[in-house]
Amino acid sequence: TLLEAILFEAHAARARVITKEQLKRAALAVLGPEGALAKLDQQYTSPFEAFEGRAEEGHYVELLRGKCKGQRGVICKDNKDSNTYKVKLADGTITDYLRPEELASSGLD
Repeated sequence: TLLEAILFEAHAARARVITKEQLKRAALAVLGPEGALAKLDQQYTSPFEAFEGRAEEGHYVELLRGKCKGQRGVICKDNKDSNTYKVKLADGTITDYLRPEELASSGLD
């Protein structure tokens, strides 16, 4: 939903006050054409510094490769045995399994 996407954007920016930019990004993610948010993200740097530790379930991440490159979401499944993850994107879509090098974690949950 749009509300979830807004909260994702604020969380990624580590902000307690939601800005117009976060509202616009969230609206674009939910209501915009496919890939619009990824295209926008290519023009700007990520709002969070990449976490150096191992990503875990609940971490907010940005996808670095593939068709969803540039999109952000939350790790919803951490398969520790094979070191792969599934991510729930801001629009509610759940990705296929991703390897650690395919995402950047903010370290935040």
